[in-house]
Amino acid sequence: MIYAPPYGRMWDPSILWHDGVYYMFAMHDEGRGGHNMWVATSPDGVHWGNGAPVIRDAPFPVWKMFIHRAGGRFVLNHGSVSGKPGHHNDTMCFWESPDMIHWRYFGKEADTNPPPRWYKVEGRCDHMYMIPKDEAAPEKGYWGYIVATSAPSWPHKSIGMMESDDGASWRWLAPPTFDWGDTPQQFMEVGGCEKINGRYYLILGARYNYMGNAGYSMFTFVSDAPTGPFRPDLEAFRLCGNSHDLTELGGTRGAIGVQTLGAFGRGKGGELLLTNYTPTLWEDSGEKISLTPIKKAVVDAAGHLRMGYWPGNDAMKGQAIPLDLGRCVLVHPAAADESHTLTGRGARLEIKDKKVAFQRWGGGGTVALMESRFDLARGVVLEGSMTALDEGWGADTHIIPVSVGFYIEEGPGEGMAVCMETYGITRIGRLACREGKLHFTCLDVTGPGCASPGGILDGRKYSFRLLLRRDIMELYLNDLLVQTFFFSAKATGRIGFLAQDGGCRFEDVKAWQMSLPGE
Repeated sequence: MIYAPPYGRMWDPSILWHDGVYYMFAMHDEGRGGHNMWVATSPDGVHWGNGAPVIRDAPFPVWKMFIHRAGGRFVLNHGSVSGKPGHHNDTMCFWESPDMIHWRYFGKEADTNPPPRWYKVEGRCDHMYMIPKDEAAPEKGYWGYIVATSAPSWPHKSIGMMESDDGASWRWLAPPTFDWGDTPQQFMEVGGCEKINGRYYLILGARYNYMGNAGYSMFTFVSDAPTGPFRPDLEAFRLCGNSHDLTELGGTRGAIGVQTLGAFGRGKGGELLLTNYTPTLWEDSGEKISLTPIKKAVVDAAGHLRMGYWPGNDAMKGQAIPLDLGRCVLVHPAAADESHTLTGRGARLEIKDKKVAFQRWGGGGTVALMESRFDLARGVVLEGSMTALDEGWGADTHIIPVSVGFYIEEGPGEGMAVCMETYGITRIGRLACREGKLHFTCLDVTGPGCASPGGILDGRKYSFRLLLRRDIMELYLNDLLVQTFFFSAKATGRIGFLAQDGGCRFEDVKAWQMSLPGE
């Protein structure tokens, strides 16, 4: 959403701050078969330079990498191949740099492969996330969490683990232990492990159709010790991902969904960040991979890891855009009546849809658009508060949830809708008005078992942040990520609000043009 390289295609980016600058490093393909690593820099984590390959035309593939600081240098690892018949990416390579720009390969003698004692040697040996054993005393050594395939004789599915005295020379350990309980066991990719409030939070990526999630998703495991046992955090298990098959949206979206590997990163002063990325099909530029806004790693009072709004993203707010919600116009129905009402002025709008038994399945609802037409090429930020109103209009007062949210117009009478229900579910999908009725096609569901907020409680005021750029949106509720999702690259630039089987009060709504270049 906020950045895609001007040439080539990046993959699996992650972030590290050093000496006043944010560095984003990623796999990068310039048509040379993925033998490159690419770095872009930013003074604020929002506005990125064009970047360039800093490892170029390596004599072996350069796959997903992680970088950490060890003493006075940075150490990089990435997955690669041995070339042995029947093997996958089974080799880990190491490099060092004083500045994350100029890199020296340690040489083949430093490459490593998984030992058969604990691991399937022809399986994967890929990127490794590294942390000090003691944050206050790095001289005590480092732990490494690596994508590796545990041996068939190992009692449970796991990842790989290594340790190092100096952060550069590594030795293999047995896989960390997992207590899967009744959760289906799955081979997963490492997005990182961090010690937070005395506990270890390990985030792992699973491919499609795991635990009912059609897209690639990240999941959270928690342990009291660095080597486990790691247990699924079932209340907030899916850190990010998507539920439905997105084939109809085209390109990589149909193959991976919202994003592939999410990862921990480090900001200024050691601030713990989370990064992810998503495909964009903006206009006719072909598919690119875009970095989404940096997230803040949030562990709530109950100990659950969530993706939060990073305050540094305020730097993307440019010129304020004046709004008058009293000038909103109805998309559905064609004209207001006693069952469908809009009351607005300035930064406030109240939208209502009379509750009638099973109206939703009869095509009811109230949808309205703001008068402004926003420049989506540059991007727009909307902020405000929202309160769902279940006032018991009509029959069956509280047995049907209120559904409220946002509408992004893609064409006359149709668009992408975000519908937050008062029963703990958020649905995203296409909403079309045909023959005077609304027709909703669900493309994503967020709810129980997800780290992201599901739904909205009746009568409670929530803050919201809605970010839109190119053909990608992100929604935050009380500064927690609800979802990253897509809409049509041909969207009109008009944004609105909706209510179904109840109402919603939007207040203090403000808008800014993003301070990012157009496309």
